Parts: sequence; structure tokens; C-alpha cells
Amino acid sequence: MAVAQQLPQGSCQAGDRHLKIHETRDNLPPSGGTGLWVDTGTDAVALAERGRRRGVRVVPGPASSVFGGFGTHLRLPYWHPAEEFHEGLLRLL
Repeated sequence: MAVAQQLPQGSCQAGDRHLKIHETRDNLPPSGGTGLWVDTGTDAVALAERGRRRGVRVVPGPASSVFGGFGTHLRLPYWHPAEEFHEGLLRLL
């Protein structure tokens, strides 16, 4: 499983966060899992719902936790082609 650390609040704009996630995706080894867990610093369930309305399906952290944890984490499938991954991130913003 790959994990991207949350970028500090206020230190960058949403576009910078997108760039950091995209760079992380491109530098991951192909072995291991196919999900990039990202701490969004915000309500991941609401973010996943916004993505769903925009045609992007992502898994919020609480869906993968038996205790409802990881409320700010999203699982991003990084096995999609880079162009699709990029477009999905733009739709989430």
C-alpha cells in the first residue's frame, strides 16, 4: 500500500496539492497495491461524494476501517493511465 502524506494546510493551493499527488503517483514502483492513500485534511466522505457527482469514484477511508477511522483519507486508484488519473484529480478539486 502506498501512502502520500498530507500537505500542510495553508502552505499550498489545491493545484499544488494535485501536483504533489500526481508526482507521487508517477514515482511509485509498480509492485504492491494499486491504491494511493491520501490524507486530504478534510472530510473524505464528503469529498468522495463530490467526486461521485462529478463522475469520479474514490473510496473514503471510513469505508475501509472497521472502526470508522481514517475520516480524512481517500484511496486513489493509481493503476489508471496518467491522463485519467490527472483528470480525476482535477474533478475532485
